[in-house]
Amino acid sequence: MAEGGLGFKDMRTWNRALLLKQVWDILMNQSLWARWCHVYLIKESNFWVMPANGLHSWSWRQILLLRPVAKEHLIYKCGRGDKFSLWFDPWMHGESIHTLYGHRVIHETCLGRLPLVKDVIREGRWNWPLNSSDLVEI
Repeated sequence: MAEGGLGFKDMRTWNRALLLKQVWDILMNQSLWARWCHVYLIKESNFWVMPANGLHSWSWRQILLLRPVAKEHLIYKCGRGDKFSLWFDPWMHGESIHTLYGHRVIHETCLGRLPLVKDVIREGRWNWPLNSSDLVEI
């Protein structure tokens, strides 16, 4: 007691840190568990836009609820753009294009919901479809 207490850790902080580690594993897709999450939980959706309600387990909902905290501490480096969703990953100044411009941009480009960043880059330059005025400023 003279040295600062009984040595108990703040369990909420530890739980939050461990759940954020799970978010990191999902984003990096390196562990067997993360690959399982992509196949059985995320499926054809995107981790950043999945609803946090529904029939999911308590722990999965807690992971999904920590996405805003995780996003504050991530820095995306696109590189070739072959790993990031064009619309839903927060690769553009910490936000996703979907968050900034909404569903209308996805519809106007006629690219669908699944393209990657690399799909709009040709020879090192942006090659956006010309039918969306919002994309001109990007």
